[in-house]
Amino acid sequence: MGTLGLSPVIMSGEHTMHYEIYVNGQRISRYEYSAKLSRSEYMHGKTVDATHGLGPDGVVWAKSTVDLS
Repeated sequence: MGTLGLSPVIMSGEHTMHYEIYVNGQRISRYEYSAKLSRSEYMHGKTVDATHGLGPDGVVWAKSTVDLS
């Protein structure tokens, strides 16, 4: 019995978002958010990663670090 090349690959890592606020060239504030994220992807998948490597959970996390309203 064989497979169709649909072996999932698990990727994980630490991601950090940095935000710095400057006024008149002086940094007045700095924020840092970190998260450990993991996702699976099929090894021979042909789909384009619209999340740029973050995965769906990573996109949700990244958006949670800023007020989007």
